[in-house]
Amino acid sequence: MSDSNNMEYEREVKLMNIKGAASCDYPLPDYLGDVKKIIKYSAEIIPNDKFSGGAEVSFLFSVEYRVMYLDREDVLTEACFSSEFEHTERVSDGFIDAYAVGRVENLTIRLQGPRKICAKAGTAVDVYIRENAVIPVCELPSDAERSSVSVKMHFPRYSESGEREYAERIASIEDLSCDEVETVKCRSFPVTESVKAIDEGVEIKGYVIGSAILRARGDVMRVEKRIPFAEVIPFDAINKEGCVFTAKVFATDAALSLNNEITDAESAACYLSVVLSYALKCALKCDTGYEYTLVKDAFLPGMKNSASYSDFTYNELIASFNEKRKVSLEIPRPEEAIREIVECDAELKGIRYEIAGEELTVFGEVVFSAAASLADGVEFIPVKHSCPFEEKIKIKGGLEGARADLGVTVSDIGVSFDNEKLYPGATLDISAVLLRSNTVSVISGLSCEETEKKGNCMRVYYPTSGDTLWNIAKRYAVSVFSLMKANTLAIKGIDDSLDDMKYILIPT
Repeated sequence: MSDSNNMEYEREVKLMNIKGAASCDYPLPDYLGDVKKIIKYSAEIIPNDKFSGGAEVSFLFSVEYRVMYLDREDVLTEACFSSEFEHTERVSDGFIDAYAVGRVENLTIRLQGPRKICAKAGTAVDVYIRENAVIPVCELPSDAERSSVSVKMHFPRYSESGEREYAERIASIEDLSCDEVETVKCRSFPVTESVKAIDEGVEIKGYVIGSAILRARGDVMRVEKRIPFAEVIPFDAINKEGCVFTAKVFATDAALSLNNEITDAESAACYLSVVLSYALKCALKCDTGYEYTLVKDAFLPGMKNSASYSDFTYNELIASFNEKRKVSLEIPRPEEAIREIVECDAELKGIRYEIAGEELTVFGEVVFSAAASLADGVEFIPVKHSCPFEEKIKIKGGLEGARADLGVTVSDIGVSFDNEKLYPGATLDISAVLLRSNTVSVISGLSCEETEKKGNCMRVYYPTSGDTLWNIAKRYAVSVFSLMKANTLAIKGIDDSLDDMKYILIPT
């Protein structure tokens, strides 16, 4: 009698699109003017911390709100504030690690009087839990005949970096001094360009769009610079070949400093140096496939065999991709005479996908939100439009039964204009890991009894459709090797069809 044991492996449990809410009532500080008219607003979820203990894992997120408005003096102003929320999941005894990402799905801003902004954000969180699980396997005698199958199972890994602080000059402005300039807003927006394995770990490269809106001498100006970055996250010692890396980079704590820099000591000529400081932190997810060999069936030659079986379900990594696609829109220009687009954002809504044949189609819409200054340079108006998209991506290999772990972000956001139209545009960064759930039957127990021994002789067997060396060997409790030797079948595999054979000699 052979007992059932367990073989450990690692798997990923996904809990997707968990809905929640966050809110904040923000009284304006004394240095900000009363709200007269809201121009635009946005919110972003930043992961703050992760705690695990007992039978739970908890994630702490902050929601960063930005509200741009005109005060009662028609001065362009931005209020930045935040709130926190926590999400907790129960985990199994085999818990190893977890990873979570959050997004804002809808945002409502209302005023409670001229000096209090009330924000409410609908949130969605995706949680990935890595845990140990077991495959029920049978401990077989060394002389048992075995029929095995090789499966390629999804194998996840997570890692993250601590915060790293940066400071970069994003503009030098002549004929202006600190005393003449006031900061309306500043922002650091990270864009990931490449993620690859190196000897030290995994390298994430991209750039940060550092920007600021300044007010000087009754006018508003925007300055911007692309700042390259390269972050390396140490990664545990697994084979990085064949890994699919997905990175998320977050920029926090943006602050602006204005300094007078002397260009000519004799004339005391100077320029205004605009320096942006911020912090970056990265989260990394790795998906790869590891091969496991499982025993489907077994028997002992010369014995009466009775086996039990169990179904094992696993996820197979079948494909991955990372694509960049452009989206753009043409809309009639507002009646007001626009002088400049001083700020532009975009958010994604209604992201979903469909799989048909070898094609994955991603649907959604990009909602552009901008603040435009008018010809007089004093008044500002909001500009908001939606651009639906449908992006088709060809993927080699069959995708039947596949599901996608889909990620879509938006970058390179901008709005240009001419005398007749506005042209909002952006780049969609679309990534996906495609998995398929497979089930295989494995042997979980085997019992054997002695049978009556017979003299050396041969039985003649006439194969029928579907017969293989394995099922004949098992039926008559003879080794596969003895069947192959008796029938000179060295080139046959144990699961190959025997339709081309008129008869089979079976040693007894």
